[in-house]
Amino acid sequence: MNFDRFKVIISEEFNLPVKDVKGEIEFRNMEAWSSLHALLFIARINEEEGVMLTSSDLALCTYLEDIYKLIVSK
Repeated sequence: MNFDRFKVIISEEFNLPVKDVKGEIEFRNMEAWSSLHALLFIARINEEEGVMLTSSDLALCTYLEDIYKLIVSK
């Protein structure tokens, strides 16, 4: 997965324009972020990328860029 693809997924899952998706966004402060959206996001990453994230993984992240790096590292 490249960062552009990641931005598209974030855009679709959290109803943001792609141009507004930046690595330095603190994802927990996004208006659409919720525990339900987090689970849907985790499921989509697993389905599309074959990477299983956990809620513990997300707990260690602060920024969207942190999530991206985690996905790429797995």
